[in-house]
Amino acid sequence: MPLLIFISLFTTLFRGTLLDAQNYEYGEDKPISDYFTEIDEKSFFHQQRIHGMKRDINNYSERLHRLQSRFDQIFYGLSGQNDFKTPFDLSVEPIKPQIRSKISEKPTSQYADANKKLEYSDPASTHSITTTLPDQSQVEISKPVEISKPPSAYSTNQTSGTSRLGKYFIVSPGFSIPYKTHSQNSDSNKYSNRRYRPGLVLNIMGGWKSDRLRFGIGGMYKINNHHDSSFEKVGGTVIPFSNQSQTFAGYLDLAYEFPLSGSIDGFVETGIGYYLSLIEAPRDRKNHGIFAMIKTGLIWNFSDLIALRNAYGYAHEEEVPAFLAEFGLFFDF
Repeated sequence: MPLLIFISLFTTLFRGTLLDAQNYEYGEDKPISDYFTEIDEKSFFHQQRIHGMKRDINNYSERLHRLQSRFDQIFYGLSGQNDFKTPFDLSVEPIKPQIRSKISEKPTSQYADANKKLEYSDPASTHSITTTLPDQSQVEISKPVEISKPPSAYSTNQTSGTSRLGKYFIVSPGFSIPYKTHSQNSDSNKYSNRRYRPGLVLNIMGGWKSDRLRFGIGGMYKINNHHDSSFEKVGGTVIPFSNQSQTFAGYLDLAYEFPLSGSIDGFVETGIGYYLSLIEAPRDRKNHGIFAMIKTGLIWNFSDLIALRNAYGYAHEEEVPAFLAEFGLFFDF
């Protein structure tokens, strides 16, 4: 008897396993990818699925609440009158989009011949619409309108046919390195020798800037003290002196800038004007004449308004001609 019961149970289980395998292999359909003609249809389909998932979660939540209430009522003697609220609001149903019929136009040439026919077909029906174009002389072909792009905020100031006129201001302190020695022998009883030490120089310039060209005015102040080897000899007496020479100059400033790499620009600058020198050697005297200067250097544009400026050049005057090394600020308005 137990053997018969075991055989019966085994047969039942084996038959159920075979039926499940057959149902899995042949009974169920393979998933088919949904095909949508428009994006609105796909959106509506996913909205319906999400709406159904929310409805299922609300049902599960309500069942769980009922089970919790019954458990509290049976084991704890509670009334089970707790309020319940579904987690999702299902008052808004997904709205099915309206399917719009499409009319596809066959490609035609821009210059159509006279009495050429155009055919339009509706994908929802098998009918076609045929129309006839008028004569080519009566057809007005409109040219496409060219829309000019707005200038970029990060584009350079150079544009085709136009240039931006701005203002600039430069403060450039530095050092002057004299190289000339003055030796004078007015007569057999008087002889003088003047040399100068490196001193300070300050250049201030301002004016207008158009693209890469700068033009304006500038002023320079330079001071140099006498070297220890400066002396004056009167007769047989040598009189050393240590005074100074100060130079004031005003000039016309002209410069041209050119890009090098990234935010680094190079420039070539020249100035021409008039100078006045106050000389103590050892007696006070004045000297004046034509002033000339030429410089070159680099500009680091680390912002739209301020840049660092490094310049090397030469300034010519009669008393203390000198080489210049400057490091200053460049303001571009």
